[in-house]
Amino acid sequence: MITPQLLDNLRPDLVAALQDVEDKHNIKFDIGTMRYGTDNARCTLNFEYVDPSQPTLSKEAKAKKIWDYNCWRIGAKPTDFGRYVVIRASRYEIVGFKPKARKNNVLVQSGGGTTYVMNGGEVARQLREGAQS
Repeated sequence: MITPQLLDNLRPDLVAALQDVEDKHNIKFDIGTMRYGTDNARCTLNFEYVDPSQPTLSKEAKAKKIWDYNCWRIGAKPTDFGRYVVIRASRYEIVGFKPKARKNNVLVQSGGGTTYVMNGGEVARQLREGAQS
């Protein structure tokens, strides 16, 4: 039977097993969210080419690059990356953007370090209201 604990234990093993393939072919894998039933599980497996002659961007630098390219979609600015917004009485830091999502496309992080996906329109509204006050 497949359980959340099994998936938690399986992910590091999958990452380790894919390491040789990454090194051999100059690619980087990203294992997506795992969904499961009682007897099966599935996840997305994405990969991108890594040019060994180019410096590797940090996760934050990649997120900033994606934000800079897409923030106009919600009426935000590149300088809004890293700003704080208050939504439903909680304070969040803007840490990314999900370009494939239409509505819930802004990644924010709580003070405790948990990342959430928020509605881009709501985040943009909070950014505008914060700029006016």
